[in-house]
Amino acid sequence: MVYPLRQFEYSGMDKDMAYILGVYFSDGSVSGNWEKNTSLCYMLTTINESFIDKVKSSLNSLLGYMPKVRLSKSHKNKYGKLKKVFMLRLYHTGFCRWLVDITKHKTVIPEIIKDTSKEFVKEFLGGYFDGDGKLYKNAKGYSGAIVGSVCDWIHDMRDLFLKIDVKTSKVRQDCITSTGKISRKISLNVRDLCKVDFPLYIDYKKAHLDKVKSIILRDYMSNTGNSEDIVRASQKCEELHRNDVAVATK
Repeated sequence: MVYPLRQFEYSGMDKDMAYILGVYFSDGSVSGNWEKNTSLCYMLTTINESFIDKVKSSLNSLLGYMPKVRLSKSHKNKYGKLKKVFMLRLYHTGFCRWLVDITKHKTVIPEIIKDTSKEFVKEFLGGYFDGDGKLYKNAKGYSGAIVGSVCDWIHDMRDLFLKIDVKTSKVRQDCITSTGKISRKISLNVRDLCKVDFPLYIDYKKAHLDKVKSIILRDYMSNTGNSEDIVRASQKCEELHRNDVAVATK
């Protein structure tokens, strides 16, 4: 089926544009008939419904119509439970061509992101983190990391996190992928993510970050607050921990 050639003209940065660019760099892709420049399609596949809902909403705000989403075959998570797989498709040749051109097929972070305000940089990084970011527990508490296989732009990602006042590690090699590419990683200071009010829309990642925020609040109140405040903060930590476990095992 040949879809009509829709035009797209970039008119400025906003939160939805920044978020969609971040998602495109992580889990998004573009496919279609490149020779004829027709039926180009923005695609995203995920098992997380809150993620797909956010992407649908942002694309609708940007382009004026809702992408198509269908359920694919079920997928078993690490707990052995079946999870739905959501497949988003948006046919918009003009927008897809613009995405590919401005990112040079996802090999460079576009200048419109590097030069934009901290507010929109956070949305871009939030979109990327929703797709390819990790929050995990270690001996010191919670840590964060992002992973990428293109060395040049993983360094640019690090610069963007520093721009929004989030400390990071140096870029280091993570592993060799199945296709032979070198995967590189930077670790993030999760407490800094909390302090800058880092935007996340995937439910379980947001729950992790909310839990860290409550721990920071409890620690602060232990030094400056009264006993009732400390009890309330501790109860909030326990509540978030229960929610954390419930989300992870769904």
